[in-house]
Amino acid sequence: MAKTKLRIVHTVSSLEGGGMEHFVLRLVEAQRRHGHDASILALRGGPLDDLARQRALPATVLSGKKLERIARAALGFAAARPDIVHAHNPTSLHYAVIGKLLTRAPLVFTDHAQTRGIIRVPTRFEWRQTDVVVGCSGWRASSRWARPTLPQRASTGPGFATTRSARRCRRTLARIRPGPRCWRSAASSG
Repeated sequence: MAKTKLRIVHTVSSLEGGGMEHFVLRLVEAQRRHGHDASILALRGGPLDDLARQRALPATVLSGKKLERIARAALGFAAARPDIVHAHNPTSLHYAVIGKLLTRAPLVFTDHAQTRGIIRVPTRFEWRQTDVVVGCSGWRASSRWARPTLPQRASTGPGFATTRSARRCRRTLARIRPGPRCWRSAASSG
């Protein structure tokens, strides 16, 4: 059976030097090594712009005022035509929703639990657009915050996933997981 090549767009709030941002770069690098067309859409730039360029990882940084950023995000998603949109933290979820609405791609939301004073609670509309929620800690798995409108949970190994349908969750995760080696190498390298 031929391996399916997926187009995956990861949204992040910035390319600053935090742990989540480094993880996303390693994940995109691993997904590309496994034959997928993975890229990054960042709301702001940062020191990791250069690292992404050095590693030949496609990264788009949105700039300008809010309406310009929204228009650039919409154009970026329309050009990329992703099979999966993957938002990392609530700070970029609203832009990932734009991608889902334009492309009808499943929306995966990973909560890395790194708020550092930036508290952004997703809206009900954003939760309804989210197909899979992945948390990085047991606390997130049990918190009400993690599942206001998505009552069912399905395990994904480390962390948890919540979705409207356990079957849809398994199907979506099977598509985004090119294999355990890819995720292990993204989590452990760098």
